[in-house]
Order: sequence, then C-alpha cells, then structure tokens
Amino acid sequence: MWRLLRALAPQPDILLMDEPFSNLDRGLREKVRDETLSLLKGLGTTVIMVTHDPEEALSAGDRVVLMKAGRIVQAGSGYDLHDRPVSPYAAEFFCAFNKVPGIYRNGYVETTIGRSAQTLNVDEGSPATLYIRPQGISVAGDAGDISGRVDSRIFLGEVEQLAVTVDGLEQPLQVRTMCRLEPGTQRVGLTVLPDSWLAFPRSLTDTAPLIQS
Repeated sequence: MWRLLRALAPQPDILLMDEPFSNLDRGLREKVRDETLSLLKGLGTTVIMVTHDPEEALSAGDRVVLMKAGRIVQAGSGYDLHDRPVSPYAAEFFCAFNKVPGIYRNGYVETTIGRSAQTLNVDEGSPATLYIRPQGISVAGDAGDISGRVDSRIFLGEVEQLAVTVDGLEQPLQVRTMCRLEPGTQRVGLTVLPDSWLAFPRSLTDTAPLIQS
C-alpha cells in the first residue's frame, strides 16, 4: 500500500500495475484489489493492470486486452471476451470447455449429440468443433436430449461437477450443476442450454493476430 501511495503522490494520469495482487491469498487479494481499484477510480486515475488471472481481468477491467506472444488476440469488455471469444485461445483462457467434434453443413455444426446453428467462414462439409461450457449443460434426470452415464462426481458446495460418458464421444462431458442427484445415480439426461454453443473451424489457430475492438 505504501508503494501505491508513493506512486500516487505525483498525481499521475496513468498508472501501470504489473501483477499487483498475485502474492496475496485469495480472500485478502479480493479485498485489497477492490479497495485499491475503488481508490484509483475515485481519483480518476487511468490504470493499466497486467494479470494472468482470468477472473481478475474480467472483474477488474473496464476494458480487457487479451494477448498471446506479444500480439493482441481480442480486446473489449469482459462480457465481450467471455461471451463472444473470437478464437479457441480466447475461449479457453477464460473458461474450461467441452470440445465436441462435428461437421459444418447448411449453416449448422452437426455432432453426435445434436446440431447448432453457426456461421463459419469454411467450406461445406468442413470439420468444426463445438465448445460447450460445463455450466451450459443442464441435468434433467431421466429426461433431456442426451443420455449419459455418470462416471464421477465432485461436490464443490454450491455446485457439483459431473463427468458423464455419452455414446459417440471419446471424452466424458464435464457438467457443473446446482441440481442435487440422488446417491448412486448412474444414468442422467442432459440438455445443452440455448446459446451455450460456440463453434470454431477445426483448422483455426491463433498464430495470426486477431483484433476485435
């Protein structure tokens, strides 16, 4: 805090902070970060903060710039980067995803667990990958669009994380749900929530800079 006060003494217009809260434990880090940013906002100081913590970037920044190897991948509000990532790298930086292979046909990505309307700049019949967030899959007991077998359960308090094997998929779907399953539940029905699908061409890489303002 004393270092911050010394930096603010000359009343700078812009302040650069490089991983300023990384050495604090989680509870203290959030408290100190909120108080610090509130102080700086009250002073009207523009802050450029470098962080590798996705949650910190989304919660603290009015504008977020995601970089890779010195190049800008995407820039915008936290909502833009989290909800509308422009590449697999941008998507996976902020959230873990289930990756489901599919084929792009007639404006849809078709997979073994269903199809999703998507607009991709690829040829008809090209391979694509659907990205589905674990929290974008609802558990519907015996109902649901997808039937699967519960392989493992991890209780995390407010939510439970399930690994569900589905016929036709090489990897189990990871599901985060607030639904409480009965002990010993083996079969569940799953439904992918509307607007929870993201799609990218299978060949897409992040070797070139992608900039979204």
